[in-house]
Amino acid sequence: VQLFDNDLFKELTTLVLEDNDSLSKQSTYRALTQQQRILNIVLLKKLALRTIAEYYEQMDYRDRVIRFFYKILISIQSNELQLIAYESIEKIFTGHQNDQLRLRFVESYLQQISFYDNEKPLLSPQVAQTLFYLSKLSPVSFDERPCEQILNLIRKLMQTIAQTFRAAFDAQNQYYKTCLTLLELIATLPNSSRKIIESLTILILKFDKHL
Repeated sequence: VQLFDNDLFKELTTLVLEDNDSLSKQSTYRALTQQQRILNIVLLKKLALRTIAEYYEQMDYRDRVIRFFYKILISIQSNELQLIAYESIEKIFTGHQNDQLRLRFVESYLQQISFYDNEKPLLSPQVAQTLFYLSKLSPVSFDERPCEQILNLIRKLMQTIAQTFRAAFDAQNQYYKTCLTLLELIATLPNSSRKIIESLTILILKFDKHL
């Protein structure tokens, strides 16, 4: 993409954000099975994302492209599309001259994420995955405070999971999936202090005994 085409940008972003079920009802897909429709739609959306990513070289539109990719991270329930969005943001920020931009981007969006709602765990598996991608973009943005917030959230999630799983174990439980992602996240953060890691270890051991 040599020049930014506003109409094309709108069409591509609309396509990516469009519900799969709505797209599958279009006449283009009538001859296909439901599974084939979804596979084709996901492929089309992946191509659309990669096309949008090419706009990043045009500085006047880079912020607009970055904001869109963050929206994909936070709102699209597709691991494949989330990964492309992360890879595209990483590509945009590649290079020493973009270190400060990368830092501002991650810290800005990190501040917008709510961990609790009336003391109840609020993070969905998708938002937890977004946190994980943000940590890969800028690990140093996760200082001691967000590390402690994540630890406290894991503690509350484990309490909820332990109560829920007394009857039956469910690997698809949303709290369980969120907790797994956060455990992987906090284990990789360079600013996770020894105290936090020790607290996390004790927490996991207690959780295991409780189950």
